[in-house]
Amino acid sequence: MQEQDLIISSSDLDQLIAQKVNEQIEKLELDFKAKGSIELYSIKEVQQIFQVDRTTIHHWTKNGTLKAFHMGRRVYYRKSDIEQSLIQIN
Repeated sequence: MQEQDLIISSSDLDQLIAQKVNEQIEKLELDFKAKGSIELYSIKEVQQIFQVDRTTIHHWTKNGTLKAFHMGRRVYYRKSDIEQSLIQIN
């Protein structure tokens, strides 16, 4: 198989790299969730659990009602932290 030179703009290369990195992050997240060691929820999933708006989740995170942690630019909530918050809210 012959190798070919490819000309690509830096912005296209940046986009391609970002896309591949995001694909790998999503794959790792799915693998991590599948192992069941720690159940993680995204902001959207937490919104559905509490049936509140996204801004409410941000306020709860800011004032310490919910504990969040970050993986890169993404924010996640542990199932155990959500359950603890439900107990505190009630």
